[in-house]
Amino acid sequence: MFVLLSSIMLVIMATPVSDFLSSQLFGVIVGSLLTASLSFLLSLYLNRQQKQRDDRAYKRQVEREKETYIRSLKDAKRERLRSSYKVLLNAADVYQVEAQQFAQMPSAANITLTGVDEAVSEISLEDSDTDVLSIFFELRGAFHVYDVLMNTPVEGAGEEVIKHNRAVPEKYEQLKTAMNRHLKELES
Repeated sequence: MFVLLSSIMLVIMATPVSDFLSSQLFGVIVGSLLTASLSFLLSLYLNRQQKQRDDRAYKRQVEREKETYIRSLKDAKRERLRSSYKVLLNAADVYQVEAQQFAQMPSAANITLTGVDEAVSEISLEDSDTDVLSIFFELRGAFHVYDVLMNTPVEGAGEEVIKHNRAVPEKYEQLKTAMNRHLKELES
């Protein structure tokens, strides 16, 4: 652009003004200047439009990446809770099976609680709504009361034994329902 202007200036200075304005050279120079100016303005306009499109696309990309990051955090939390819930559910199932045994006396000694403490800690840290833990502890408490009442005969305790024996499977079902509800909440 600078070279074009400097060459035009040299031509203008070399020719007399009246000859220059009436010559075809003047028309070519004016046409070239108009074409160059129009081309410059058009490219400036197109660059601005492209920048606006790029800015909108960048904002959408940032939003998608943010949503993806948040989703990955939720997915990781859901998987950690699912893993801990499995441990608690397995322990609850063992309590339930032990309470329903007819061939032997129920005993807490028959139940292994491998990983339960770690699962309880994980759920406590991950899940602000700990109704799963409270239901699990109620189930475990009902089993222990049932175990004690069955192993130490007390007169008139038959209704209490039946009540606590029935509480274990009921709490087991409540526990499954609460766990499924929490996991579905994390999926949405």
